[in-house]
Amino acid sequence: MKGGTESAAAIAALLSQISDRTLVQFIADGDKAALKLLYLRHSARLYGFVARGLLGIARLKALSQGRRRSEGPLDRHAQDLIADASDGPATLNEKRRRRDILRKCTTRLTPIHREVVNLVSYQGKRVEDVAQTPGVPVSTIKARLHYARGHTAKLFAAAGIHRAWTAL
Repeated sequence: MKGGTESAAAIAALLSQISDRTLVQFIADGDKAALKLLYLRHSARLYGFVARGLLGIARLKALSQGRRRSEGPLDRHAQDLIADASDGPATLNEKRRRRDILRKCTTRLTPIHREVVNLVSYQGKRVEDVAQTPGVPVSTIKARLHYARGHTAKLFAAAGIHRAWTAL
């Protein structure tokens, strides 16, 4: 059986001496074995390249989906910020003031923290789903969400906003 191993090694050595350009010429002539050899030679790098590309596409799709307006029902906090026809001028001004403060406070978060808060708190995504998109551990997403909530609470408190209507 030793002779079989030596001959396989000899064949592998010979095949490694064939250039990719030569293999492409064989493939153009219809040689399926040349295609298989070229694929085997480059499959690991090709797989890594394709996987990174697909992850990038998936991330961008998820970000685009997160930016779209939700068609679902509004939560209590969102309803409080929408002008009601029965609201008087004082109530409308208070809602506008709260909305402006909320916007200013959330824009002071880093983009990555703002994205996590948006996806989990406002888009209703599960932490596990958010973690799959960029390929980070669930614990990292939870830590980002915890930091963002704590930092936003401090910003709200400094702006004189009570926690009752700003639950993230």
